[in-house]
Order: sequence, then structure tokens, then C-alpha cells
Amino acid sequence: MKNGFDLSLAVLLAKLSKVAYEKFEDGNPFFEIKLRALGFRPVGKPFSNAKTQTQGCLVTNGRIAVLFFRGTEPNHLDVFTDLRLHLRTAENAGEHEGFFVALESITNEIALAMEEVRHLPVYVTGHSLGGALAKAAILDLCEPNWQGCYTFGSPAICTEQRACANKVPVYLVVNAGDIVPRILSLSPRIGEFLIVCAKGVRAVAKRLEWKTDDLTKWIEALEGLLPSLATYRHFGEIQFIPEGGKIRMLPDHSESMKIFKAVFLRDIKLVF
Repeated sequence: MKNGFDLSLAVLLAKLSKVAYEKFEDGNPFFEIKLRALGFRPVGKPFSNAKTQTQGCLVTNGRIAVLFFRGTEPNHLDVFTDLRLHLRTAENAGEHEGFFVALESITNEIALAMEEVRHLPVYVTGHSLGGALAKAAILDLCEPNWQGCYTFGSPAICTEQRACANKVPVYLVVNAGDIVPRILSLSPRIGEFLIVCAKGVRAVAKRLEWKTDDLTKWIEALEGLLPSLATYRHFGEIQFIPEGGKIRMLPDHSESMKIFKAVFLRDIKLVF
């Protein structure tokens, strides 16, 4: 129900987000075994697009339905999706190109499966890239029975203006040391700082007569993306998990820079 952040529901959705990493497209039996352990079953077949390497599934326990997406895996297509940072234009203005194109590749499958759960409240979730896809889904595919979106360590996906189309509560669970939720909503100054650092590394590499072609490409790419990076904004309510592990709500995004700076002083940790 649309009545605020629910910690027990968040824990359940986090577990389903983790199950999403099981290779169901390869017939992995542990996928359904782990779903059954949580009391869920798939609605139809899981979604998978080999071209974009985008995966997700709609599941139900008879009381609710959950649409979840798989996060970033160590393959070039997922990384490419994450790095397509340019904002789309025209009718898709303000959207992260990589995330929304990935979602579009399985949209028809999602719409077909949703026909079977119109009588149930639906929640959408995912970790990392999966959380980005979950937020893209509530902007592009939302139905009246969709009750909320819980994401874990997910990046920003659009501009503030595009986020105005959102019609359901969004809860962003953010770990203290996870850089991913902050990288697309940084101040341009941080981007400029990273460029300066990269150029410094390149200068040293040249003196040592190391190859710097790839580093130069990254510097050029980041310089070209700075205008877009400055416009990405999170939307929804941030649930912050500090090092002590006790979750708390951030009233606004004012702590984001302080948290980001702290990342450089400790090991980077993920939610899972």
C-alpha cells in the first residue's frame, strides 16, 4: 500500500533483487528454488534480451506481485548500458539513454505478463543497474495497481523535469560506501576534479613512456559528458544506511557531497 517506507517489505524486495542475479535465462534451477524459498513463483517466463543483456522477471506470492530487474554484471554490454550517459532528446528528453533503451528491449514482454496480475498490488525493485531499470519502468510503464518502487544502490536516471512524471512512491536505499548512487548526480566540480586527476596520471604515464591512448579516450568522453552529468537528479525518498548499519531517512539530498567525499576514505562497499 502507498503508506510510506516499509522496512520488512524492503528486506523482501532486496532478497528478490539478489535472486535476480541467478542465470534464469540459462535454465539455472536455483532461480526458481530461491523464489519458492521466499514464497514466490514466476508469472510466465522471465524477461531476457540477448542483444542488450537486459533481464528481469515478474513474480507473485498470491498477495502481491513484484517486478524485478538484474543489476550490472561483468560483461561489456551491461557496462555499455551503464556508460551511455548522454541524455536523450525530443520526445524522450531528460532520460539516460542506456537505461531507457535497455528497458525498451523487454517492454513488450513485461506488458504481456502484467495482464495476469492486474488484480494485485505491484512493486518494482532492483539493485544497481536493476534499480535504474526499476525507476525507468515506473516512469514509462506504470499501471494504476503499481504501489511503489524500492531500489538498492541505484544511480540517477533522468533530469528533475523528467522525474515529474512519476506517480508512485520511490525509496532509494543507499549504502554509506557505495559510489554508484552518486556518480550520476555529482557536482560538475567533482567531474572536473576527476578529469584533472586523470590528466595528471596521463602526464606521469607519458614520462614513463607507457601507452595512454585508452586514458585519453576516457578523458575526452568525460569532458563531453560533463554537461549531462550536471543535470541528473535522484527522485524519491533516500533511506541511508551509515556504517553502523541502522537505516535512516535523509530529509533531502544535502548530505550527498559529504557522503561522496567519505567514499575516498574507506573501501567501497555494496548493498549485497
